[in-house]
Amino acid sequence: MNEIEARAEKTIRFTQALSLFVILIGLFLGSMYAFNGNLFISIPLSAILVLGLNYFVRQMISAKMERKTTGFSFSINLLWSLFVASSIPISLLVLHTFNVEVLEHEDIRSVGLKKIAFLKTLKEDYTKKYDAFLDSRGSELETQMGLYKDGFVTANDLINNLKVNQSFINGCDGVDVNECVDKYLEIERIKFLREDTTIFGSTAKYAEEKTTIIENWDRFKINQCLMEIDENISLTHSKLDSYLRQNANNIGLMPLPPQVIESSLIDNPISLLQKHLGILDLIIMLLIYGFLLLPYLMAPAKLKANDKTFLGFVIRGSSKSSKPTKPRMGADVIEVE
Repeated sequence: MNEIEARAEKTIRFTQALSLFVILIGLFLGSMYAFNGNLFISIPLSAILVLGLNYFVRQMISAKMERKTTGFSFSINLLWSLFVASSIPISLLVLHTFNVEVLEHEDIRSVGLKKIAFLKTLKEDYTKKYDAFLDSRGSELETQMGLYKDGFVTANDLINNLKVNQSFINGCDGVDVNECVDKYLEIERIKFLREDTTIFGSTAKYAEEKTTIIENWDRFKINQCLMEIDENISLTHSKLDSYLRQNANNIGLMPLPPQVIESSLIDNPISLLQKHLGILDLIIMLLIYGFLLLPYLMAPAKLKANDKTFLGFVIRGSSKSSKPTKPRMGADVIEVE
């Protein structure tokens, strides 16, 4: 092998290794995004697909060069079928990585931060509305309790009209009306506040934690973070709206806008591919598979010559004057008649 052939072989090996590396990274990140950051799926899936792809290419080279083996052999057509079949999920996940990391990155980040901001707005709306209800409730209680103490209304009137119990009325005997009502409102305010914190605790702490994950683009947590935000927005609105309507004269929260209801496409490779599929995606995959298949495309077919090597495959010619050549260690031997 002369210097030019040696350099060409190194170049081919490098481009194939680079292609496999790009596919491995694309598969790992793509499966991370598609399977909610599950390493127990992402790592083995990426490794198996890359090793399988490399195996198919080597077998295709061997079949093209009419390699003879003592074990089970695949026809070139079957190998091509397996290669194409495995390339479909591989391409989907690699392009998903490209779409998420490049084309959809800022949109995902922006939408996630807007949802966090809306979650805080939702909590503020809840607090504002139950405070307004309690203020109105307090004024009404003060008025009616004053009338009760003056003898204009009965205890039954208070129970039926104000929805208070007898213990509250008894507790106000001999006590200033304003003080009695303030204690009642404080108890009611604690009930509203308790309902506000049952889903994920402190809103400020929760928002800060999720904002950090999104702004820093924590690839191991971003997917789960976005899904959790979507779930908590829906759950928070449903739970707090229901509690307000039951305990605050049917007052409801603000409706959820469509952009908040929509889920991120970070875990949906097919939908994201449909959104961004274009000539750039095709060029990227053609380059990746072109580099990967370069050894196959450059491999000689039905070569009849003295002993030579091609990317580790030793080709043994059948010239009568030639003596068998001992293959170098680790090389595959291909006998050509």
